[in-house]
Amino acid sequence: MNSPKVKTQKNLSALIAIALAAVTLLSAGAANSTEPTSTKVNLVEAEIIADVEQMLIEDFGDIQEEEINFDEEFDNVKVFDSNNELLAQGNSLENKELRTLVNKAELISEIGDTKYYSIVK
Repeated sequence: MNSPKVKTQKNLSALIAIALAAVTLLSAGAANSTEPTSTKVNLVEAEIIADVEQMLIEDFGDIQEEEINFDEEFDNVKVFDSNNELLAQGNSLENKELRTLVNKAELISEIGDTKYYSIVK
């Protein structure tokens, strides 16, 4: 009753099933393996990172941090109107009205520690 064509088809199906099972088992085993090769890759990566850090230290090791003095950031300010009349002067950090005027004005010039602003209408 079984023709040679049916036997060949069953054998082929069984062979494909065995091959698929083998591929599945091998890929699952490779995914779960903790072989020393993965550790070697981590060691190589660590050596590369150490080399890069050493190069950065050699190239940029002489750069020092700068201290920022906030007192220099808030200079004396003079604000003039469109007729070049002095409206206000002083430290904009200490004077709220002066700070408001500075926000409305355009910077005209900086000479020394004094900034000159003008309100243009």
